[in-house]
Amino acid sequence: FDYAAARAGGAVVAANTTSDLRATLPARRRVRAALGLEESVSAPVGALLADAGAAPPCFAFSGPAGEITVELAAPAVPAAFQLERAPSVDNATNAPRQFSVRGYETLADAGVALGAFSFDARGAPAQRFPSAAVAKPVAFVKLSVANNHGAAATRLCRFGVF
Repeated sequence: FDYAAARAGGAVVAANTTSDLRATLPARRRVRAALGLEESVSAPVGALLADAGAAPPCFAFSGPAGEITVELAAPAVPAAFQLERAPSVDNATNAPRQFSVRGYETLADAGVALGAFSFDARGAPAQRFPSAAVAKPVAFVKLSVANNHGAAATRLCRFGVF
């Protein structure tokens, strides 16, 4: 069961999440993208919690580092996390490289480390990572991307909490 999935009730906490790449574009490009005259450079952050599909839309943020906070569908003791990059290996430099996950009972508490991981850009597009054991369920998780594989922006297609 994916506790982060939107269809299960998971939701991105926008106030604790890095802005998408569209926010850093010049005004002219933002307008062209909104009118459908230019391919969008980023899906909305909520796309990270969508069901798996053949060609996932991807959320992108400027730079190598960023954070995404998710309110889980129900408090849970995570067993694993899944991160998915764009399916094309040709541009895998924008995939996350090193990242960590913290769990929180409330957004006001200090949280607990659930793990620090390395994503293999040349590996499978979807990769699963084991969570550290925790004593109490968490209601929120924060994915913190420390860096990517060398691109000017970082792109994530899905994030799951199992």
